[in-house]
Amino acid sequence: MLLRNETNLLARIRVVTVLFIIGMVLSGATAIPLLTEIDWLAKLTGARETLTATAGTPAWAFWLCKVQDAISFSR
Repeated sequence: MLLRNETNLLARIRVVTVLFIIGMVLSGATAIPLLTEIDWLAKLTGARETLTATAGTPAWAFWLCKVQDAISFSR
């Protein structure tokens, strides 16, 4: 009986490990096009134009431009 429980536990550990590895690979793959996606989002929303306006700048535009600058700088 004890051997059977150990076999089940080992199988569960292997499944969880495989799922964890798959999750890590997928999360790494989605981080690759980050610069392109941020540039596209800033262009789509007009964040740079909103940032240079004389009226109060929305917080989202300031944040998006700051993130875009940081990612561009790290290249």
